[in-house]
Amino acid sequence: TETYYESSVEALEHRAERLHTELARWERLAAVGSMAAKVAHEIRNPLSAISLNAELLQDEVAELPPGRRSEGRRLLGSILGQVDRLNALIEEYLAFARLPRAELCNVSVPRVLEKLEHLLQGELRVRGIEMTMSVDAGVPEIASDPRQLEQVLLNLLKNSIEAMPDGGRIAVVAEARGDIVEVRIKDTGCGIREEHRAEIFDPLFTTKDGGTGLGLSFVQQALRELQGRVEFTSTAGAGTEFVLHFPAASSEAAGVDQEE
Repeated sequence: TETYYESSVEALEHRAERLHTELARWERLAAVGSMAAKVAHEIRNPLSAISLNAELLQDEVAELPPGRRSEGRRLLGSILGQVDRLNALIEEYLAFARLPRAELCNVSVPRVLEKLEHLLQGELRVRGIEMTMSVDAGVPEIASDPRQLEQVLLNLLKNSIEAMPDGGRIAVVAEARGDIVEVRIKDTGCGIREEHRAEIFDPLFTTKDGGTGLGLSFVQQALRELQGRVEFTSTAGAGTEFVLHFPAASSEAAGVDQEE
């Protein structure tokens, strides 16, 4: 019928629009990755020279009178601290630009979450954040790259932590839904403002002071390699929930190398 035809055309147009948006996003990711690598290499050489000269100046400062020596050491310490910060940023840009092709094997999601819980427990305690983990006993393994999966989950957990400067709660849930493994990360943080929600996965988009805008872009880029997908809901001032979906490792995939 005409109504069925019209609804089918509308559905196809909507799908085409979504694919066009997704393609544009991946083109931006590729362009930003290339630019990030070039900028990082251009910055690294002069930064190394600054670091070397600052270290050489430390010997000169040691021969100054006590009052000036203290001030000189303070200034050089500040310079070297900023050099370290910039080097860390360069490494983050290069990691984004050089995301390796995923090496898939059978991975236990509960084991990865347990590792991250131990990794973050000190920071959570200092920041006054309570994190709970609820993992179904029957969660199957997924075909994934353990290192990239760990980084994806770590980025999302760090995102939640940074959204709660005054403390709060993070709830992590992992469960099987048919042939899909679902991981939910929900926080009680500041939430994402409505006008920013369409942009949070865009490379270099950030609302944080000192943020690189690459954390969530990496999540989406890596999930494409890992055959997963992400969605989120958020309420400004009340918190955000990210939901990850991964296909469970099929019986055919059981022959993949096991996670070490």
